[in-house]
Amino acid sequence: MIDLKIANPQVILNYCDYLERNHYFEDTFRVYEQAISLYTWPHIYDIWIIYLSEFVERYKGEKIERAGDLFEQVIASCTK
Repeated sequence: MIDLKIANPQVILNYCDYLERNHYFEDTFRVYEQAISLYTWPHIYDIWIIYLSEFVERYKGEKIERAGDLFEQVIASCTK
């Protein structure tokens, strides 16, 4: 559905929730990244909030540079 660009944001969030519950964390983040490229504001707002929250919770202080890049991406995408 993602490749065909027919998945809506709620389907993306449900799929990510499923992946996370089954401990496929990097796959979950990969799906978030694909979703971010599909949607624009304001439709992507919920995806960004959940993605950032889960990333920070999962990696805490381990992947600070990657987290910083994500926060820069969200700021750049909302100012377009």
